[in-house]
Amino acid sequence: MILIGYSGHALVAIEAIYSCSGSITGYCEIVKKKENPFDLKYLGFDSVDVLTNNQWIVAIGDNKIRSRIIEKYKSVGALQTISHSSSIIGSFVEIGIGTLLCAGSIVNSLAVVGRGCIINTAAVVEHECQVGDFVHVAPGAVLAGNVKVGKHSFIGANAVVRQGVEIGNDVIVGAGAVVLSDVPDGKTVVGNPAKIIKRKQINI
Repeated sequence: MILIGYSGHALVAIEAIYSCSGSITGYCEIVKKKENPFDLKYLGFDSVDVLTNNQWIVAIGDNKIRSRIIEKYKSVGALQTISHSSSIIGSFVEIGIGTLLCAGSIVNSLAVVGRGCIINTAAVVEHECQVGDFVHVAPGAVLAGNVKVGKHSFIGANAVVRQGVEIGNDVIVGAGAVVLSDVPDGKTVVGNPAKIIKRKQINI
């Protein structure tokens, strides 16, 4: 397995890979990291030559960057879906290619999770939720049943989204927010109950 990215989020991806007795050939980054806690081999910048004939995953938390890399190399090598050994996946669940399910995460029956998503530590995606491509559900966040989340959206740590709510594309839900009603594309919501604010006012 080759990692693209070797910063904070990559450490979580590495733990997930190792939990399933997977192995890592090395990592790709713009420059070689000075700190290398897992003693991984530096493979240079991501490229067709590096990824060809290899399994790989993008270990980067930023949705837009992850999306760009996956779209650029989706036909090269074998993009992988990683599920930590302690994650729970219910019946009739669909998980898109390039998605990472972190330690203690739960995806329940009939849920659909898109491509290149992160369902982070102890996050819950309940029954019949639909999570779009390149979404990040942060640690401890809960999507109650039948929630829809549009592509490139971010659900902050310990946020809760009520049953049946629809979250648009490119939405930011602040940490700890309680979302009780639909959120349009491109908006940021914070608080309990969650309200829309100007994006420049939030620091997540």
